[in-house]
Amino acid sequence: MRGWSIRTADHDAIIQEAVAELGARRTRKGYRPMSEREKQRLQRTTEQVLGWLSDFERGGTHLPSTTANAIRAASQRFYRDEWYQLDQQVEYLQVLRDVCYEASLADPPRLLSFFDALTGIVIEACRRTHRYEWPLLILVGYGALARTKLTEPLLAMLPHTPFDFWVVDRRPNSLEEARTAFREYPDVQILADQEVAGRLQEYTRSHPTTSVVVYVATDAASHLAVARHYSALRANVIAIEKPLCGPPGDRDGFRQLLEAHGASGSPAFVVVDHYAFKSAPLVVEEAKRKFPRFYNVAVDGANVMRFRMLERAGVDTSRQAAVEGVISDMLPHLFPFVTLFLTSQYERVEIEEARTWRYVGSPEDGGETCAQVLLHTPRGVRIEARVGKGLPETDKRVTLQGPDGSLELNLDNGQVLLSHGSFNGTIGSAGRGIGYGAVLSSLLIAPALEFQSIDTALRIADRLDAIQKAATPAGTYDFQKSNPAWLATDFLDAR
Repeated sequence: MRGWSIRTADHDAIIQEAVAELGARRTRKGYRPMSEREKQRLQRTTEQVLGWLSDFERGGTHLPSTTANAIRAASQRFYRDEWYQLDQQVEYLQVLRDVCYEASLADPPRLLSFFDALTGIVIEACRRTHRYEWPLLILVGYGALARTKLTEPLLAMLPHTPFDFWVVDRRPNSLEEARTAFREYPDVQILADQEVAGRLQEYTRSHPTTSVVVYVATDAASHLAVARHYSALRANVIAIEKPLCGPPGDRDGFRQLLEAHGASGSPAFVVVDHYAFKSAPLVVEEAKRKFPRFYNVAVDGANVMRFRMLERAGVDTSRQAAVEGVISDMLPHLFPFVTLFLTSQYERVEIEEARTWRYVGSPEDGGETCAQVLLHTPRGVRIEARVGKGLPETDKRVTLQGPDGSLELNLDNGQVLLSHGSFNGTIGSAGRGIGYGAVLSSLLIAPALEFQSIDTALRIADRLDAIQKAATPAGTYDFQKSNPAWLATDFLDAR
């Protein structure tokens, strides 16, 4: 066996082989190929690892503390910049270990001890023992949304994702529920509303380069006040859970807030729409790549878009959305797909007709529980949107149809189906739908790139107001027993 003195040529061969093997493994698993920038960065890091290996030899059985700190920092940068999660980083260390072993780089016990030490430090680094420049996520409002949609993905992320996390509420019972939910994570701060300003000032003083991300999950009526408060506290990103259903008068307040901070660009105000992160729209890019001709036929030749957001579940009376109705609560999910396929000029999406229903037994002071809306775009594509609760079945799809082909996105099972003549192509794996976990991850990485702006949300809200004003009440229906009669027909074909 050779000792620890390694020629540069050996370095280069080991680096190239390890990076190539990781790339091949990623391809076999269906991930995108590594970019040239990504390869170059991994090559540089691998060269560092070989240098750390020499430090390990000189130090006997332990890595020097300066080396251990460098490993932690490199691991966290890979997580933050390249989104290499813990399992990916550990897999690469195993690949590199095997390549070094085959190259007889050192006697096996020492080689294996080095990689054991290295892997332990990487696991420690990705499991939040040290902060460095991790973002701070502040969840404002621990109500129904936070409990039912956000808690589970947050609990899944906390053991290995590098971020600090606070929960803020003004209600003692909500704070107690949050303490119970996150009791296994003592680093999670559960704070009353009045504690935040002082605590945040201390935090940013000790972590001056940290990005502060605020997720506003309060009731719609308080969105504007919370956004103002945290913009004054100099948060970097303020993400608001569907502000489209807030009071119409608040829109002027949001516009004033944007004007006040527009020149500096901080904070970045963004809108959370988790349906924009379901896996079906995410695999649209794969459909473009894999079947470009059929995709273009389906999208460019479409003359009809059908949108379905229908649920068996009834309205949740604990949510403000029960009062506002499904046009405000569910129809906003249509617009990311209008942008994706048709147009972002929402002001030019015209309303042809809108009808609403309520199911028997819905709250007397509530809004509509079902709606059907017919719209059309400047290029002549007609949009039929159906949204509702308390219906016989759940159906969540977006379909584009034209004389020569169609494209269907299933928002529940994460698949895209392309049809053209005798051709049928399915992209995506059933059952892999994603939602709030992707929202939270993207907020911590690149919120300005992944989310709609508040300006866009306000323009959508204006369209929703117009739809509500144009809507005609059309009667009632039985909860989970029958569709409204008009909803059961194919509206566009009947015309």
